[in-house]
Amino acid sequence: MEESGDKKKRNWKSDFWVGIIVVIITGLLISLLYGLYTSHLEKGDLKSQIDPMLRKADSLHDSGEFEEAIEEYESILEIISPKNLPLEYAITQNNLGNAYRDLAGVRDKETNLEKAITAYQEVLKIYTEEKYPIIYQKVSSNLEAAQRELQ
Repeated sequence: MEESGDKKKRNWKSDFWVGIIVVIITGLLISLLYGLYTSHLEKGDLKSQIDPMLRKADSLHDSGEFEEAIEEYESILEIISPKNLPLEYAITQNNLGNAYRDLAGVRDKETNLEKAITAYQEVLKIYTEEKYPIIYQKVSSNLEAAQRELQ
């Protein structure tokens, strides 16, 4: 009879610790999932915040208001980064490069072409040849044209 009592005590103790471990693991999983969920929501909020800014900057650029477009692109880049919204960051950098290149045709050619080159180089860090071969080729072409114009 004593053996049976010892087994119950051991089973009770091991069951207790298994229960504690399950509670801890469950808590960690819930915490992880909550973090992922809030991160996803923040990205969505951020994306919805920059979309109208990007449209405005593109519109300014299309209407020849290059300096105003540049200011708008740069304000977008203050909000986003290659880590939190990499594709939007690359798109904004590409459009910034285009605006600087167009502004170089109007004034401060060397300075603005150098800024365009820097922006295009940032784009190519995200749009790699392996992952995005078509976009990579297009941006590389813009980069090479800006480099030629600088010479």
